[in-house]
Amino acid sequence: SKDLNVKYTPGSKIKGRIICTFPTAEERKVGVSLLNHIINLIRSPLDPEAKDDFKIPTDILPISSIVQEARVARVKPGAGLFVDVGVKGVRGYVHISMVSDRKTESLEQSTGPYKVGSLHKARVIGYNAMDGLFIASLQPKIITQPFLRLEDAKAGERVTGKIERLLISEKGVNGIIVSISEGISGLVPDMHFSDIHLQHPEKKFRVGGLVTARILSTNLEKRHMRLTLKKSLVNSEAETWSSYDDLKPGLEAPGTIINILSTGAVVQFYGSVRGFLPVSEMSESYIEDPRQHFREGQAVNVHITSINLADRRMTVSCKDPEIFGRAQQEALRNIAPGSAVTGTISEKTNEKIILELEGCGLKAFLAVEHLGDGSAQKCQISSNRLRVGQTMKDLLVLNVQESKKLIYLTSKPSLFKAAEAGQLPKAFAEVSEGAEVQGYVSNITSIGIYVYFLDKLTGLLLKAHLPDGAAQLPDFGMRRNQSVSARVLSVDHEQQRFLLTMREPEATVQHAGISGSSSVSELSNPLDGVSQSINDFTFGKLTKAKIISVKGTQLNVQLADRVQGRVDVSEAFDSLEGIKDRKHPLKTFQPNQVIQ
Repeated sequence: SKDLNVKYTPGSKIKGRIICTFPTAEERKVGVSLLNHIINLIRSPLDPEAKDDFKIPTDILPISSIVQEARVARVKPGAGLFVDVGVKGVRGYVHISMVSDRKTESLEQSTGPYKVGSLHKARVIGYNAMDGLFIASLQPKIITQPFLRLEDAKAGERVTGKIERLLISEKGVNGIIVSISEGISGLVPDMHFSDIHLQHPEKKFRVGGLVTARILSTNLEKRHMRLTLKKSLVNSEAETWSSYDDLKPGLEAPGTIINILSTGAVVQFYGSVRGFLPVSEMSESYIEDPRQHFREGQAVNVHITSINLADRRMTVSCKDPEIFGRAQQEALRNIAPGSAVTGTISEKTNEKIILELEGCGLKAFLAVEHLGDGSAQKCQISSNRLRVGQTMKDLLVLNVQESKKLIYLTSKPSLFKAAEAGQLPKAFAEVSEGAEVQGYVSNITSIGIYVYFLDKLTGLLLKAHLPDGAAQLPDFGMRRNQSVSARVLSVDHEQQRFLLTMREPEATVQHAGISGSSSVSELSNPLDGVSQSINDFTFGKLTKAKIISVKGTQLNVQLADRVQGRVDVSEAFDSLEGIKDRKHPLKTFQPNQVIQ
């Protein structure tokens, strides 16, 4: 009050801003503020010049912060304390009801435990922007609370709480509400009750019981919190993953499987962090169906194999990273498609045989239908004769996926002989028109068959180039992984594609629009400038033609003098998206236009 008497002497003029009125008072009066930030209408008392880069007091001292030594600056008897909290220009106010856990009858300026100059431990519980004051408490029960607000609870923190109630549904207990602080509770979903499935969780968890949990996530908009009681997560000393920004390949931590797919599983950590666990990374052993080995809600220990920070995606693995050491990584790099290996059978399924390769210990996969060139039944008979622990020789490496540490093999004699004869290409540069090649069926579609060679090099065998009668058979009489002997029909170097044929080359070709015999005829004025005879127009060859006329569904073209052809509308575009006018699809073509 002495300071006020000096600063505001009677009769002096001062500047203030009206902040309220008292319409019911007998004597007319208004409320006036003399605070600088109210007079100048700026957001913070720390910013007298109203700069753009100002800080508000809670940026320096956030709500819920604990001040170890708050000094009493002024006592307002019967009302509260003004304390210095370490922020220049902004004090804190402690109401008399929040000075102690016990009832405080009075406060004195110069005597008692809360006199001016005394030091106390305090906690910030709010901020009054109008008064420019922190609201604080000296009560031990407030200071010792783990959280004052939901915003203070961070994903991954370990907490102790009291069970408030059990959530009951038709299937039994499906959730537990746990109070972790005054006014703050969290939900424990049923998959997070325990590391094992509990038949009767109500016997383990009773209302009023104390539990130790870990915060899985918080939703500030919905004011929700999710907790886990799994001991594998609660007691883990590993760093919790609550932000993608802090993660990198190689880090290891436990997580919870929340969804199982045929290709792998989704693993949840803390906050919004999730990772995908591919089926190939679930175990060192081969897993055909993940649901036979894992369940939703199961805790798994994983390490990060790759992460994309921009897309907030990452891939994890259950495999021990130390098992696949440097020696095996080097061995994997040295195994090339087309090389011969020997392996010992370590595991068998109805569709695959898993082998451990001799000399390096790497695991490789051999499809049952790659045991021979015969029928599927004969391949299955061969598989039935094999036993775990048996050594298999003359195995050919078909494909190596280094990123997934996968090796695929074959023991088809036709592929092994073709590799020795140079008829099993592994790169596009090794493909030449007219060459005899040996491969196997990778996929069957309505237009034809895709044939794999080494390292997944793929050629297309159109149904028009299958043996006579094959087009009328189901799947063209073929099956996946069946051996295929074919000839390279044409090679498109620009698109890096090639076509195959299983038909024998014909000595003569008949063409509509050519008079005379069907024998080889010399060409006159070929549009491509290269072809010399009719037989030069082989299936799949790239050539040039001039449009003679444009019909509704076809182009009539000329390849050379007296040599004509037709381009159906279905062969004029790569896809439907390329057709600009659906009613007149060939409108973009003009007579005398030269096309390829």
